Amino acid sequence: MIAFTTLPLDGGGTMGRVTRVGAPYALVTCFGFAENAMTTRHEIGHQYNLHHCARGTRCFMAEAAPIGTFNQICAVHRTQFNDNRLRY
Repeated sequence: MIAFTTLPLDGGGTMGRVTRVGAPYALVTCFGFAENAMTTRHEIGHQYNLHHCARGTRCFMAEAAPIGTFNQICAVHRTQFNDNRLRY
């Protein structure tokens, strides 16, 4: 389940959060379509046990990926996602 909110998360610096309690849940702060699409994909990556890429990479799992990079995934994360895609 993915929920969107207009309320700031963690004082305003966090765009999304994943909580795993028996099933995957994600909470995403609404900023606009491009930001929501990128943040949602990033948080879904966390639900499939993907961790952050190095800052500054173009992978959507980067901690602070530039807006518009939500269709790019590095080879490491692609392999990890393919290994975990049947998790749920």
